[in-house]
Amino acid sequence: MATRRQALLSWEAELTHLHEAVSVYLYRSSELCQHLYNHGEFGTDDIPLGDALEHVENRLGEIQNVAKDIHDTTRNFLGCRNMWGTLVPVNKLPPEVLSQVILMGLENDQEEKHRYDLFMESEIACDTDSEFGLLEDETVDKDDPEYDILSYKKPVPFSVIFSHVCRRWRDVALSTARAWTAIDFRKPDDWTRKCLARSKASPLTVFIESDSKKTKAMGDRVNQIMDILLPHISRVVSLDVRSQEHWDPLEVLTSILKEEKTFRPHRLRLESQDECLTINIETLMENDPEALRVYQECSQSVQSLDLSCIYLHWDSPVYHSLTSLRLSTVSNLYPLPTTNQLHAILVASPNLESLQLEDLDVTAPLDPSTANIVTLERLHTLTLTVKTDGYGYFPLKVLTTPNLVRLKLKGISRQNTLARFVRRNIQASGVRMRASSTVQYLQVSHCNLSEKLFYRVLADMPNIKDLGIKAGTGFTDQLLQSFTPPSNTFTRIPMLPHLHTLRLITCEIRSVEKMQDLVKGRNLAVPPGVSAIKKLVIIDCPVFLKYGQLKWFRDKVEKFVFDEHEETGSEDGTSDDSDSSSET
Repeated sequence: MATRRQALLSWEAELTHLHEAVSVYLYRSSELCQHLYNHGEFGTDDIPLGDALEHVENRLGEIQNVAKDIHDTTRNFLGCRNMWGTLVPVNKLPPEVLSQVILMGLENDQEEKHRYDLFMESEIACDTDSEFGLLEDETVDKDDPEYDILSYKKPVPFSVIFSHVCRRWRDVALSTARAWTAIDFRKPDDWTRKCLARSKASPLTVFIESDSKKTKAMGDRVNQIMDILLPHISRVVSLDVRSQEHWDPLEVLTSILKEEKTFRPHRLRLESQDECLTINIETLMENDPEALRVYQECSQSVQSLDLSCIYLHWDSPVYHSLTSLRLSTVSNLYPLPTTNQLHAILVASPNLESLQLEDLDVTAPLDPSTANIVTLERLHTLTLTVKTDGYGYFPLKVLTTPNLVRLKLKGISRQNTLARFVRRNIQASGVRMRASSTVQYLQVSHCNLSEKLFYRVLADMPNIKDLGIKAGTGFTDQLLQSFTPPSNTFTRIPMLPHLHTLRLITCEIRSVEKMQDLVKGRNLAVPPGVSAIKKLVIIDCPVFLKYGQLKWFRDKVEKFVFDEHEETGSEDGTSDDSDSSSET
């Protein structure tokens, strides 16, 4: 019995003979074609042209049979290769395990897509607050040159990558319904239909965005989307509709509610760039009681609500029993919420985990007779940005959040209100040792806080790991010094011992020596129980760094970002514009 080596050598020898035979055949075929094209005189013993062509035609069938046999042999070899692939250890995993790998990859897909969307939004945003980069796990920091536009190319879906590894993995990917549940109508409709078919009966996440270049045809586009989506609308658990201009996201929602009575989403996001087009959904349905009834039933299933430039009636049941709520920039063309209405919303959602009120004008002071303290045990993220001198700060007066982790404040001018909020949460946290706040990520911008009050607030938040300060706050060199461990003893723990990321934008920081003392005390001495500064951002602060100082910070801090527009001096104090961008 021949061995595999002997069979391989014999096959290679015959393949060489086949190659030589094919070369000779091609040469003789070319020679024959020349004679067939030649219509001149031929000898008495030559074959007539018609007979020659008939003979060639009869033999061509044999050539096609040989080509078919070679093709079948090639397919056999490919089958052997695929069979060998099944012997690789990773391909011995059962399909259920490979399906779980796909789903884990899709979770990372969502994180990458989230960061990409944040980056693209910050590219077109006019408000520099979008570039603050407070939370490393939630926000893209454009001040960090590491995050450039080339490094944020739109990611390829993991399910597509996985399905191109081999035939078996492709079969597993196509049969994993949960891998195809992200329906994005920005992609071609053929791809959308394939995803809907592959997702089978799994819950769907739907994203719809208008194209500002095709605003005239948006009505037709909505009809096209409805034709594709409505047969599967009962499976939609998340609906995200955003418009650029001349188109209202509520049109999509009302089109669904008028045609389908089984729509029960858990997450609803509606965003409009044109405040003048925002319409009350109750007005759109006033002539269709059945659709209005469906809307009210649909509202009761919503757990996560995100509205930007969209008005839904403040007494609507959609605001009840939420776990996540974001309200941003409601148009003045419609009734603005009163403090009592927002208080009622908070009372109706005791399981809130994330609350974001951004640039939301609030009218009328809170009625003392109904101003009960609202305790949100599960709230971990609170964002409060006040655009005017109204009553937008009122959540700080009524909320108790004993497990708050992320806090973002902008435009808060009521100093005592903020201090009371912090103290109230400390008392509610129930810490037996030294009472302290649970906040780990803090961003404060354009808040009229004195240095004394800000010191007191930070002293009550010793667990802060990531601190961002921007404009209008009482952050000075003295506060910076309080973060620095004493050089002569390790017995005293500095303020914010767990701090590892510090961002200072447009702050009154003037002393380079105190900045260096901070880095020396935390990064070089490394006192016990004190975290090193891993990222330090200094933007638009009245502090000047010589070239040698700039290099020193680069060497001592893992990520150091300095305003690239600020002039830096060389060792001898002269200007050195050639190295004004300071990033490591």
